[in-house]
Amino acid sequence: SDRGAAKSAAVPSGYRLIKDSGLKGGVLISDRSPDTAPGPALQAAFDEVSDFFGGRPQAGEGFADDKGDQNYLFFESSTGDSTRQGIAFAVRMSNKTRLGFAFAPPEQFRTAWPGLLKKAFPDETGGETKRAELPAMQWAEYPDRSGKIKLPSDWQILESQQGSVLAKGPQGTAALGWNVQVFTDTWIRQFYPATICAPYTDPVTAYVNVMPQYLTAAYFQNQTPPEYKIRIVESAPVQAISGGQSAIIHAVWDMTVNGQPQPTGEEIALVIIAPTASDKWLYYYSLVSCPSAGFRENLPTLMAIWQSNTVSNRVFERRIADAMKNLREANQIVQDVLTNRQEAMDRSFADWDEYVRGTRPIKDETTGEVRDAPLYEAEDMVNWLNEKSGYKRYTSIRARDLK
Repeated sequence: SDRGAAKSAAVPSGYRLIKDSGLKGGVLISDRSPDTAPGPALQAAFDEVSDFFGGRPQAGEGFADDKGDQNYLFFESSTGDSTRQGIAFAVRMSNKTRLGFAFAPPEQFRTAWPGLLKKAFPDETGGETKRAELPAMQWAEYPDRSGKIKLPSDWQILESQQGSVLAKGPQGTAALGWNVQVFTDTWIRQFYPATICAPYTDPVTAYVNVMPQYLTAAYFQNQTPPEYKIRIVESAPVQAISGGQSAIIHAVWDMTVNGQPQPTGEEIALVIIAPTASDKWLYYYSLVSCPSAGFRENLPTLMAIWQSNTVSNRVFERRIADAMKNLREANQIVQDVLTNRQEAMDRSFADWDEYVRGTRPIKDETTGEVRDAPLYEAEDMVNWLNEKSGYKRYTSIRARDLK
């Protein structure tokens, strides 16, 4: 008789049972948060399903990947004259950790286990989830005419600025070619609390440190800052500009706004970082994103949009010319190392032009110290500092005028 679990026992709390009509078995599945550690969770799961299998299944040989994100254990269970063999698994996915037990009678399991795992991971194998074909796309010129990009008809360009573009549509968002200056010293926040500050580290750490600050400053001004939780699914280094670092990053975002959880988001981001002075560095990013629920379906469209992005030659020529100008200035300043003040200016001149950097130096005429402030706020900061000092101690100067 078949008195096994698949026929008589109740499905454990927190699990669901996917049956196979051709087998005396099926798959038990339980989804947990993506922060759940797969290995320990799998060990605990054996106790959670013990009633279903008529006793704790006996674990056999197993294997796991190097990161511990995929764990598999063969198991066997016996109830009366009914025996089941199976594979227990705990797999960390992009937006969850999935636990499960795929099982069948021994004579069936040897050939049935691939199909059972396909039922457990339909989105991963393509067995049960159809991916949408790429929609028709047309060229769209940036509003400032600095580039063009192919977009589906129901997408809109929300913003463009000298080769950077932000576009949005039903499949998600594309934010390509944006950059921001990051300060390593938090002193500037006493004047401008929204300034982005973080240590110069590596692209992945920079992404985790900078993006929440950037989004809060850009979209949540004068509001209660959201709470962010970022999980890096994977990352890989990419060849970077000289003196910089670059990585491609796959990340999952959880965000809470005013205590209300928002839909989990997922994105692919290219991050480039490079030091531009002693107290600041450049953070450049391009990314595509959408809610995790539609990530696998929408990613091909999002990547096609990204790959179509074209910036006009005149913008590249301007950027190259500006960079070469700064290099020539840097080469000149390198020779002038007589004082600490000149060394500080040397680090400043090794920077991008003011447009790319978005900053302007403020000089302390008493000490000779030079620090950078946000480009369009430098004059207001100088006035505030001079009022505090009681005399005209500080001045703002264009980088090219520093001598």
